Amino acid sequence: MENRSSYTYSLKEIEEAKRIQKEYSKSESDYEKLKRIVKRAERNAQIPAISLGVIAAIIFGIGMCLCMVNSNYLWGIIIGAIGIAGCIASCFVYKIFLKREKEKIEDDVRELSEKIIGR
Repeated sequence: MENRSSYTYSLKEIEEAKRIQKEYSKSESDYEKLKRIVKRAERNAQIPAISLGVIAAIIFGIGMCLCMVNSNYLWGIIIGAIGIAGCIASCFVYKIFLKREKEKIEDDVRELSEKIIGR
């Protein structure tokens, strides 16, 4: 006599297994490819802009410290102004890098979107 045991999975476990299977499957729809390409372009533009913004905020903080702690107002204001300029410049850096990334992916996006639309 064989000793068999069976286990039935709950609906929640089955749905989770399907989600994991879909996540690890190599087939990707055209819409998912399009979203991934656009998201990567945005992320590639965000990295230098955020880096510049963080560094500029630190410089601005150093200028504030010079003013408040050391009472060195002249250098504090100069360094703080450089930090503020860097924070403002990070917006323009993002726009420039995003434009460059969009130019790189323009053909792929057009091809995939036309395929999705059905033209």
